[in-house]
Amino acid sequence: MRRALSVSLALLLSLAVPSVSLAGQEVKVQSVKVDKKTKREFFRALRKGDLEKVKELINSGVPVDIRNKFGQTPLFYAADSDNIELAKFLIERGANIEAKDYYGLTPLHQAVIRGSYRVTKLLIDKGADIEATDNYGYTPLHLAAIYNRVKTAKLLIKKGAKVNAKDSFGNTPLHYCATTKGTYSVAKVLLENGADPNIKNNRGKTPLELANETKNFRISRLIIKYVQKKGGSSS
Repeated sequence: MRRALSVSLALLLSLAVPSVSLAGQEVKVQSVKVDKKTKREFFRALRKGDLEKVKELINSGVPVDIRNKFGQTPLFYAADSDNIELAKFLIERGANIEAKDYYGLTPLHQAVIRGSYRVTKLLIDKGADIEATDNYGYTPLHLAAIYNRVKTAKLLIKKGAKVNAKDSFGNTPLHYCATTKGTYSVAKVLLENGADPNIKNNRGKTPLELANETKNFRISRLIIKYVQKKGGSSS
């Protein structure tokens, strides 16, 4: 499984801190201590999407929330590859949908990063916290903005995600659209759903200022057009 971080460290540092950086049949299984060989076999099956092998090993006692070296549980693998059948099976077996890896990411974060829409929707339908934050304060909507997941952003907002949520650096999802090329569509969705272009981050920067600083003029024009349409002023 390719490890996907919420955003590149370089972007994070330059932007935020320039001075530094069942419903099915219940099956009860007694979990047992997993030896290294079995663990390798299990995670290999997860990477390959071999659902039958995963079922076999979990039925033999492998914990449904066993973790890899990054702290990721099997549900992260389903989220990574949009493997809806694997995700359903794991959740039916009691997988923790709010499990966090060493970066503070949840399976929902991972699904958003990878563009795994089916698993994203499943997790939300099962009650996943849409305002969960990782170690940097990123919510799933922050990541939808960074990775231009338009359909996912619409779903999150429809389910009540806060469009002006701030991360640890005071950045809203719109701040990240301002500094990330190719995010015009999701920026438009954010603005149409109440994103405030005048919010300042911890550096005192608004999305418009950041867009101008990074020469992301398409986003600059979008913000200005939106503000003028609303009859307000942009900072």
